[in-house]
Amino acid sequence: MIERLHSATIEKEHRMDRPYEGKLAHLVREEPSLSFLEKFLSHFPDGEVFLVGGAVRDAILGCLNKDFDFVVRSIPRKKLEVWLKENGRVDLVGSRFGIYKFLPHGFETGQPIDIALPRIEHSTQDSLGGARDIETQSDESLPVETDLSRRDFTFNAMAFEVRTARMVDPFEGMKDLEKRLIRAVGEPEARFREDLSRLLRAIRFASQLGCEIEAETWKALCEKMPEITKKRVRNGKTEDVVPRDVIGKEFAKALKADPAKTVKLYEESGAIRSLLPFLQKILETESEAYVKPFQKKPLSLAATAALLLRGIPFTEMGASLSACGLSLQPRKEPTRIEAGDVGWIAMHLQEKKLPDPQSIRASEFEKTYFSDRGNALLEALAALQKTTFVKAVQDRMKEMQKRLGLAPGESFPPLLISGNDVVAQGIAPGPDVRFTLLDLRDAQLEGWVKTRTEALAYLKKISQKSRDQTS
Repeated sequence: MIERLHSATIEKEHRMDRPYEGKLAHLVREEPSLSFLEKFLSHFPDGEVFLVGGAVRDAILGCLNKDFDFVVRSIPRKKLEVWLKENGRVDLVGSRFGIYKFLPHGFETGQPIDIALPRIEHSTQDSLGGARDIETQSDESLPVETDLSRRDFTFNAMAFEVRTARMVDPFEGMKDLEKRLIRAVGEPEARFREDLSRLLRAIRFASQLGCEIEAETWKALCEKMPEITKKRVRNGKTEDVVPRDVIGKEFAKALKADPAKTVKLYEESGAIRSLLPFLQKILETESEAYVKPFQKKPLSLAATAALLLRGIPFTEMGASLSACGLSLQPRKEPTRIEAGDVGWIAMHLQEKKLPDPQSIRASEFEKTYFSDRGNALLEALAALQKTTFVKAVQDRMKEMQKRLGLAPGESFPPLLISGNDVVAQGIAPGPDVRFTLLDLRDAQLEGWVKTRTEALAYLKKISQKSRDQTS
């Protein structure tokens, strides 16, 4: 049904006149997880189904986005709930607001699809700009244009009507998207006042999509930015109006996309001043030189964060990472960084002279550079144009891999003996065991021992030497 409807509609007009509708029709028709829509449209012949939000924007840009949001009209709430329950797994947690998380049959392990009734939102009387300061009312009879009017930016306020392959664009988001322009829907100050996290969201889109921020939107953003760290007292406890993990998620996504542009916009908007005052002082005196390493792309998030904090006192790094939310992301999130790793990398970047990579013992070299944070350190050093040092590390890496018969990226073999083997040779449990294991790891990495038998013989030799020295 979807394919027939789309083909009939599009064939009536020249494809060149409707290129975006064609892209979106193809997405809806070909995406396996959206195959339920044909049955849905057949069951509700008078219903309207609109694909909205980021999936519309990204499909037009040719970007992959499987985070699908739909708004459905002219379908009573109870009938909608019954159909969703019969045709997949549905989370009714948000049903009071007319929002459903739906996983169609056959796609229960995928990403939930948001299906919502049209809704209006307004700030509560005591709103300070937090996400929880908004009241929502849903109504299946509301025009989709009313639903779109509550959204943040014009290119996020477009909808694609699935049955007729028709674009709905009341705020000319398409024009702004073509111009790569971020423009608030309606009055910019009002949009930011409703939800302060939109301040950072605008910068994130600018970095991710290569956009500029429209002048009035930028002006309002800069005026409201000091409020990003606003606090409130709720139930006797002081809390951030915009949670720090939300701030960190927006910051991390922007840094990951384009660190140079993100730092520039954060500095110019006042976000750095609010979130990282230590860094603000540095940028006031050496901005151009400090941000130059971010021009090297791509960089891992850990390398970017370490470069960002490399001028901050080591004792302030943990607090700074927490203040800007970068260390507060949930585990397994792609935006998560480990504060300990970033601190370790930044500490090495602050050293005037790093140890010669050709001189340090093999086990220490392995521990330092054959790890995720070691890779991030090399990225950061390369961005700082420490090319001679980075090449020395890479040369030794290649030497060790060749000696052990390993391909680039292949894991090193495990240690050939255990602590129990060391103790069995008469070495008392404690630091001496650890030092002995390091000696054996050096011998293994240098190619002096290659088998467990050779390792045990080497262990016996150094154990006897140790006993002779203490006797």
